[in-house]
Amino acid sequence: ATQNDDIHDEDWYGILEVPSAATEDQISASYRKLARKYHPDRNPDDPKAAERFMKIKKAYDILMNPTMRKEYDSKVQARLMRKKKREEGDASMRKMRDDLEARENAHKRQKLSEEETKRREQVDLQQMREDMLRKREAQAQKRAAAAAERESNGHTTQIDDSNSKVEDGALKIKWKPKKIQFTKENLETIYRAYGSLKYLIMSPTKAGHAVVAYENLADARMAMRELNQHNPYGFKCKWASGKEPEMPQANDFPFSAAPATTAAPSAPAAHETHVADLDAFEAEVMRKMQEAARKKKAAAQQKAATAAAANAASASDAMDTQ
Repeated sequence: ATQNDDIHDEDWYGILEVPSAATEDQISASYRKLARKYHPDRNPDDPKAAERFMKIKKAYDILMNPTMRKEYDSKVQARLMRKKKREEGDASMRKMRDDLEARENAHKRQKLSEEETKRREQVDLQQMREDMLRKREAQAQKRAAAAAERESNGHTTQIDDSNSKVEDGALKIKWKPKKIQFTKENLETIYRAYGSLKYLIMSPTKAGHAVVAYENLADARMAMRELNQHNPYGFKCKWASGKEPEMPQANDFPFSAAPATTAAPSAPAAHETHVADLDAFEAEVMRKMQEAARKKKAAAQQKAATAAAANAASASDAMDTQ
């Protein structure tokens, strides 16, 4: 038994320089050639000649014995199959490791992309707020300058847009209620940022529809212009009358008999309050959108983790079967 175990450790076909499917005639011919070439008598100066010759003789004896050759071939084939399965298992583990590393790298890239997107959204939102404040300040300065010019001409002409038909300057607004849910208080917070409201009515029959009117027609015009240019809420605004109303002219109103005075711009404290309310509401909208994005991301990660676990279990079962 020990002798049979020893014979499986050598490549006897390789020693005789024949293929594993060699016939007995091929084995005999190769043996005679190698025996003559490596016989110790022909290689007196080679101390390993005798050992090499004995291996050639042993290879011949094993391969010419049908029983020993069959047993040897069977053992060699089993060893090759085990080696192949081991290599396939190693390849499967390498693939799983590479897939896991690829998913981790993709997650890192996605996280960096989301952080960059969030940063850009914050920058854009801040820029919109600053632009809005600058434009309102410029308009207030223009009104004050116009009032000062009228005063320098020796009279004061006070134009009060609230005396005009505000309903002609009312705005119809629409939004997608499935995307963002607005309450009346939310809408008042947004639209008060452009001036004092006369009323805001939400449609009782159509979700996502409302009508808003300002005390001052100029404020209605500014709201229309600003929300058409910078619209983070998805509003669609248009004039309720179907066309833009004309601004009243100075000579449409009688000159005031009172002493010349400068028309005071809107109180900054009220506007600051509206802007603060608007900031709070925008922050809440942004928070809800980010929360929805996080839930969507978590669901995707859970789905990926479940798939990875299933793949790992399948690979493990396959290796156990092997």
